[in-house]
Amino acid sequence: MHGSDPGLVRKISDLGVKQTEREIAALEEFVANNAGDPVLLVQKNAALAAARKRRAEMLIEEARKRVERNPTDLQFRFELGEHLMNAGHFREALAGVAACPAKSECAFEGDECARAMLSRVGNV
Repeated sequence: MHGSDPGLVRKISDLGVKQTEREIAALEEFVANNAGDPVLLVQKNAALAAARKRRAEMLIEEARKRVERNPTDLQFRFELGEHLMNAGHFREALAGVAACPAKSECAFEGDECARAMLSRVGNV
């Protein structure tokens, strides 16, 4: 969607994420309420894990695109780092903060910036 309205592109992305979140909620409810058939439960747990991974990838991809379009926007960089950390990509998340071209404008410096990011996602 090169040259498209950024707001529209964001809404389309958000719709895809919401659809995946509804799928995750339905699978979580099924797993929580249906312990009877172990084979079906294994299948639903696998589908749940795949849906969670797909959601994480969607969020990371969209955040990366926002950072590419606005490389000095600290909020977008922070959101990308947050999504990377939530997906377990800790080193990549912290490397992204360190590489920020506008880090001199950041309210935190060095380890403080990393600690702020970690505390925001609940890992400290």
